[in-house]
Amino acid sequence: MLEENEVALPPEILSMIFEYLPASDIGNCSMVCLKWREEINRNELWRRLCLQRGWAEVLDQPEVWSQTTSRVEPNFKAPEQHEESRLSPLCSWHVDFLQCAHLYNNWKNGHYAIQEFDEIVSEHLGHVLITSMDLNQMFVVLGDDTGGVTIWKQAKQKPEFVEYVPCLFSDAVISEIFLEGTSFAVIQLGLLQVYHKNEGGKYNICYSKAMIKHAPDLPPLSPGGTDIAMEDWFVENIYEHFEEDEFRYARACPDPIVAFWGTINSVEVLSLKPGGDLKTLTLPYENYKINDVALGAHASVIFIALENIVAGNVILEYSLDNDICVKQLRDTSTIMRIHVNYNFLVSVNEQGIFTIWDCLKGGKHCVLPPLGLTSPDISLALFGDSILYQSGNTIGSVLHSTGKIQFNKVEVEPSTKFLTKGMGDLFILRNGADVEVWSWVDKTLKYCIEGILRKEDRYAAWCNDACIVLWGFYTPPVLIWFW
Repeated sequence: MLEENEVALPPEILSMIFEYLPASDIGNCSMVCLKWREEINRNELWRRLCLQRGWAEVLDQPEVWSQTTSRVEPNFKAPEQHEESRLSPLCSWHVDFLQCAHLYNNWKNGHYAIQEFDEIVSEHLGHVLITSMDLNQMFVVLGDDTGGVTIWKQAKQKPEFVEYVPCLFSDAVISEIFLEGTSFAVIQLGLLQVYHKNEGGKYNICYSKAMIKHAPDLPPLSPGGTDIAMEDWFVENIYEHFEEDEFRYARACPDPIVAFWGTINSVEVLSLKPGGDLKTLTLPYENYKINDVALGAHASVIFIALENIVAGNVILEYSLDNDICVKQLRDTSTIMRIHVNYNFLVSVNEQGIFTIWDCLKGGKHCVLPPLGLTSPDISLALFGDSILYQSGNTIGSVLHSTGKIQFNKVEVEPSTKFLTKGMGDLFILRNGADVEVWSWVDKTLKYCIEGILRKEDRYAAWCNDACIVLWGFYTPPVLIWFW
């Protein structure tokens, strides 16, 4: 390093200069002298660099990275700080930036580890059919066709079995499961059941609700305590009125909020926090059809796209904190899909026209030119400032940063389907039995993970940045780890 007196720029000028530099140049500048390093070692600077790369969602809970098992070699290791060093410790956002850069490098270059649950589950449970799954950085939960939930702790080589929790009905499929911390909720025979761990370490059912319209009063319930007659009652009075194909939900990761709709009269919002509750939203109309629901930043607001004879096609912004509808956004055509990203809401109507709404100011931010979408089944996702969609054989992206609209479009094979977004500019496609990772920056296939899916099975997928979860309808889940 140069001596302190060889660099005479005042701190405010240095700060302004560093604001315009890319991360690689900032790293080089930090080695010039102690004064420059201290000026660079600021949370505000490294937070800006994280936000520029769309890493804000990854860092909503940065402390979990220190608890998450790293499976991909080489493992991430933060720079060591010696006690006798003249250098101050790296600021927290600088460490977060290094962690995300390590993770993104694994994504971009195809450094991953595959984890399959087939053999792991059979070791402990024998032959069962896994019917639902969820995970966080610490645990994996699996629902099966025997009416139970198994809890697994994340470990480097393979998950460690923790506990088996019997739900209300034996031999009844767990069709959906939602995990938050050590709490979870399941859907079984059309009945929502919420479980929390008590002080003794045992799981208790805290409350339950039938996910159907005009539900009858429920009898007293306890896990593992229902008999055949009671189960028959639930099948006849609840499950036979539960339209599984119409049941839908939206989540706000990493917040412990899940919204349900489709098979019920309104929207039910569940908080999985200890002491959380289930809230029924009071919508300002008597008759309506709900088309989509999206949860806003940190799950403090919820957006509901619906049709009503009087109001027409509207998106309601509902405050969960104040239990009130605070805003209405109107469209001229039926709104099919909505998605929230930071301060913007994106909707696509039945004519295939995208509208970007300003959540802070209200009203339309801009309406995109018609994109020639013809397929009624439009996949929609957002990451950073980009809208990613698939309509038929067309996969496209729309970049709307700083009010400037840029379009990209790629034609794919008929067998290729959009699965989920990846980290940063990457997105994931399925091509038969293969998983492909693509980038919008250079419109290229980065790499292909061959033969990990079964061609005859259907798959759902989601990504939590550390891994991709591939969930088959007839096959055990597969996790592709990048951390």
